[in-house]
Amino acid sequence: MDHAKHPGDSPFGGISGVPVLLYHGIGRENTRSRADRFTVSVDQFGLQLRAVSEIASTVKLDQLQCSAALGPGQEKVALTFDDGLESDFRVVFPLLQKHGFAAHFFVNTASVGLPGYMNWQQIRELHRAGMQIGSHGHRHICLSIASETVVASELARSREILENELQSSIRWFSAPYGLVTARVLRVARQSGYTGICTSRCWPASASSTVPRVAVCRQTSIKEFRSLILRKRLIYWRRNLAAAAKYVPRHILLRAQPSVLDVTVSRQAV
Repeated sequence: MDHAKHPGDSPFGGISGVPVLLYHGIGRENTRSRADRFTVSVDQFGLQLRAVSEIASTVKLDQLQCSAALGPGQEKVALTFDDGLESDFRVVFPLLQKHGFAAHFFVNTASVGLPGYMNWQQIRELHRAGMQIGSHGHRHICLSIASETVVASELARSREILENELQSSIRWFSAPYGLVTARVLRVARQSGYTGICTSRCWPASASSTVPRVAVCRQTSIKEFRSLILRKRLIYWRRNLAAAAKYVPRHILLRAQPSVLDVTVSRQAV
């Protein structure tokens, strides 16, 4: 799409960049309590993929680091799935193949093979089919308040296990809970990752740090289309809502993380 059609001075115009959509599970098998809000129904997901097929083409995360791939043309979108849930293989994978889409799956290596999560055979099949596999850390813990030793251990162990199992280089990392600090970014790069995904709601540009747009159960198909089309107003609304929650959330994160369903670990593995 010609970006000139979306003047920057209009609140309804488009923002430059590529929306990177973030999913946390499709269906009901997500085993964590956050599932009710973050799990998208199978019917919702089917409608969303049809919307993507009508509006945009999918790109892989590696392409986001090449500015030439982000130039004018058809709308583009990237699809990512966190946590390595079993629905990624059972539900998401067949639908992606049906539409001819590529996606990136971020896996917690400590969860592989547990009830509700993919096993290594399934992850390898995704990889062989051309899907990208990335690290979501070894355990699903909050790294933004962990010590540097814990962060380094989690990232190094996850990358080592994934590369051994897939016999392929692992370049991408997504932070559990989407929470990153300058220290997490620095340690991730030192650990060999060339791309880091966050949960900041904004279209991605050519950068090693990639914001992502969360798709939740409450995301209507109208809002979903507006996100794909990079409508400025919907991104403003989301960021204003996030800003209002920022201080209370970070107070709870340090004082009582269980209220936020956030797991904290002070010990390296």
